[in-house]
Amino acid sequence: MLNKSILAVLAASVAVGVNAQEKPLISIEVNPYGKIIKDVSKSSCNPDIGLAGEVAGIFGDLKLSYIDHREETARAFRESGIWLVRPCGMLDLFDRISKNPGVEWTFDKNGKCTWLHPKHIFSFWKEYNIKAIVCLNLWDAAESNQKLLEDFLKWIKENGWEDCISGFEMCNEPFYGKDPEGFADYWRVHLKIIRKHMPKVAIGLPLAEYTPGDPDIAAVRSRLLGKEKLPNDYFTANNLNRWSAKTVVALGKDLTNITHIIYHVYGAAAAYGCSNTGFRRFRDFAKKFPEIADKRWWITEWRPWSDHDLQLQRMFRYVIWAGMYAQTCLCQPELDGFTMHEMASLSGVMYISAHGTWSQYYDSWENGRDFKTIKKNDLKYEVGGMGAMFSLFAQALKTHPLVIGYGSALAGPNSEGALWASAYYESEGSKKRECQWTAMVNPWRSSLCIMFANGANEELTIPVKCYGYILRSKTHRFIMCDHDMLYARDVPGEEKLWRRRNWETVPNSHPMAEQTVTVPANSVGTVFIGLKKWDEWSRVHYGRELIKKALNKANSEKGKDKINATVECCGICKGKVFMVLPDGYPNNPELRENLAARKVCEEIGKNPNKIDEEAVKKAQTAGYKVYTKDGNTVWVFKANDIPKADAKKIESQLKEMAGF
Repeated sequence: MLNKSILAVLAASVAVGVNAQEKPLISIEVNPYGKIIKDVSKSSCNPDIGLAGEVAGIFGDLKLSYIDHREETARAFRESGIWLVRPCGMLDLFDRISKNPGVEWTFDKNGKCTWLHPKHIFSFWKEYNIKAIVCLNLWDAAESNQKLLEDFLKWIKENGWEDCISGFEMCNEPFYGKDPEGFADYWRVHLKIIRKHMPKVAIGLPLAEYTPGDPDIAAVRSRLLGKEKLPNDYFTANNLNRWSAKTVVALGKDLTNITHIIYHVYGAAAAYGCSNTGFRRFRDFAKKFPEIADKRWWITEWRPWSDHDLQLQRMFRYVIWAGMYAQTCLCQPELDGFTMHEMASLSGVMYISAHGTWSQYYDSWENGRDFKTIKKNDLKYEVGGMGAMFSLFAQALKTHPLVIGYGSALAGPNSEGALWASAYYESEGSKKRECQWTAMVNPWRSSLCIMFANGANEELTIPVKCYGYILRSKTHRFIMCDHDMLYARDVPGEEKLWRRRNWETVPNSHPMAEQTVTVPANSVGTVFIGLKKWDEWSRVHYGRELIKKALNKANSEKGKDKINATVECCGICKGKVFMVLPDGYPNNPELRENLAARKVCEEIGKNPNKIDEEAVKKAQTAGYKVYTKDGNTVWVFKANDIPKADAKKIESQLKEMAGF
């Protein structure tokens, strides 16, 4: 049953959509120096968005990828936005080194590579700056497994590959087992080995946090049934979640060796984990078990549905959905990496053809044949719509890691309702005009980037304002699809249903004019906007213009015989006066008098390193509004005989120019 609060959010969203038909759907206002939601650059998984699995896949060939076509593979990674991977079979590859002494690779009778020395994969990561969450599938603490793990860690360090490791995952989905205490006991041994060799590496504990009816439970059940007889209650959300609780308790003090909690989320509808519901459940579990409240999160598998629904990720409709869900992930302060399931299948990120076969799971139309292959050992990559989205978002996060704001058309700015956009889109499609956005800046605050996922079947023109800054040129990069093709799937090897649209616009010549960006219908993309702080010339020139308009309006409303309206402001920073308005600069040809505001500022800031608090009180008594920052910077403002609303508006505008 849907959570009542979720229904309330969706109902409110519909109401907002009805009432806002004649107004801009979105108006984005952000402050680069406001609260930072998350700094992605601090994550070992930077840029956080990635793929689970390994490039070769079921029908692939590791040697073709990492030896014969190494640079082509690297280029395909870049074009598909793959900077983060989550392989599950690295320990097995490493273990087989001892079974193949002096051998770099092995082949089957058909000449296909069946094993590749893992040094070729690690060196590829190193060379092309790929990070990996390495899943360590160790299912007991036998001496052979302890030695395998220790040798693996030593090998990584000896070869200088430690910086390729974002972290280690403690098995893939161990919660489908029946012995949480046993899991805790043997991992207690492995944790000590990891900390001995890599004391600072991130380590993630997989936990289940499922909702009844979760599609992943049914998928795993169909995979496992038939292998052995299992109890009727084995595949239930409560049973899986109970495993999580028991494991946390069993690990006890050894939880200090764990930095992250890992979740797998499936199901795009609001009731399931691959929506904002998942994050609510994660937080609720942490409240119940405060032992893990300080842990960060990874999501090492996520997908709108599961197993046989995998092919739907080639639909552009799910590219838009993923663009929304990825933004919801980026707005979770506790979350680091999140890797989509999965690289080896036709997830829509990167299509891989090797030995004449397109790599995929489950759906074997024509056995996945690539009819354009001309040689037995051909290797081919194509960027899918999902990969084009990954590339745009990864580029944005690499250059603009500071997340500072988010919102959506129906929920508004910085509202949790915006984080339900993917679930809302899953249920409503483009029937409602929903568009989700996330704003980021670079560390120097010289550039703003806004991500968009627009599920509306109409182009949107969106006003953008960045507090304290003049907006410069705007670079739009989008992928889009015609509405009647949203539910059609790309065919690997053929022309894609989606297309790119990229353009750059110059700013309006007047910095105070409204600035807008354009978001195409049914699209995902980014807009990069150059930022320029208000310089002294611009402050004075345009500030004087604002004051003149305000005075003219006030005086015209009062009549010439009652002229008394004035506006003045001034700032001082480390003893240096700035922004003396309307015309209080010495040697200014228009100078009529040295404004009182300047004298007030000079008195407050007479000590360049310290604000005079008595002078501040004196100024406030005289009717000045006084703003201070950094202990050495002051800005004062005073308006007389100006209508209250107008005075408040011009104060806000001038204050922004002053940098307060």
